[in-house]
Amino acid sequence: AHKEGAAEGQTAAPKPGEDVEHHYAAFVCVDGNLYELDGRQPAPINHGPSVDVLKDGAQAIRQRIQSFADDSLAFSVISLGPNSDDDY
Repeated sequence: AHKEGAAEGQTAAPKPGEDVEHHYAAFVCVDGNLYELDGRQPAPINHGPSVDVLKDGAQAIRQRIQSFADDSLAFSVISLGPNSDDDY
């Protein structure tokens, strides 16, 4: 599924309000709340209090995936964070 999506290549930017199938969303923790940044939405989505962006973001993603059709493979998930070997 990922190979097929990657083979589609670059596309023109969609018009405002146009329904898009492929896009990126990000989850960030700001002032103790988990926000979803989704370019299809008019504003950030506040998912409520969070002290662990990875755990709480995964829960929000899990809920979203469960709303898809059973055979849907039209998503991927990537997590970015510090190297666990680094001292912070």
